[in-house]
Amino acid sequence: MIKEIILPDLGEGIEGAEVSEVSVSPGDSIQSDDTILVLESDKASMEIPAELNGIVKEVSVAVGEEIKTGQLLMKIDVAESLNEESESPVIEAEPTLPKKPEVELPIETLIDHVENDIQSGGSVFASPGVRRLARELGINLQIINGSGPKGRITKDDLNGYIKLQMAMSAGRIPSPQSEIDFSQ
Repeated sequence: MIKEIILPDLGEGIEGAEVSEVSVSPGDSIQSDDTILVLESDKASMEIPAELNGIVKEVSVAVGEEIKTGQLLMKIDVAESLNEESESPVIEAEPTLPKKPEVELPIETLIDHVENDIQSGGSVFASPGVRRLARELGINLQIINGSGPKGRITKDDLNGYIKLQMAMSAGRIPSPQSEIDFSQ
């Protein structure tokens, strides 16, 4: 049975928002309360959860699209999800981590490895303004450690990352300042 998911009321005075991330694609299995979209309005960033379990059949919105309350977001096949659950039991295995090379690599290579190892779609704490700036600059927020409250990524964190990237591309890597031992 195909069910349609429509954009719920986003709150008082908010009639629509821009799609900043689509977390699912056709064929994906989703559970109730899984994040399916991330919307960005002038005031806030909102995660839209799935209302029911099922298999995504069609996604009707795209990143960057302006959508309004009541608009069709996607279609989900609820019956197919029920059939799959009854046919095969779910076995969760512990993920195996790939072996890391023990040879020391240049910093540029290490950063490339880290950027390649990171998968998109994870939860990152950043304001909508910082997310927009990172998207415009092509920066993956998952590789930046936030210095704000609760690890939130700030504009200063983005600027520091950009400065580090520029220094690395110029061949000048800033040396960390040595700590002074005041205990003596």
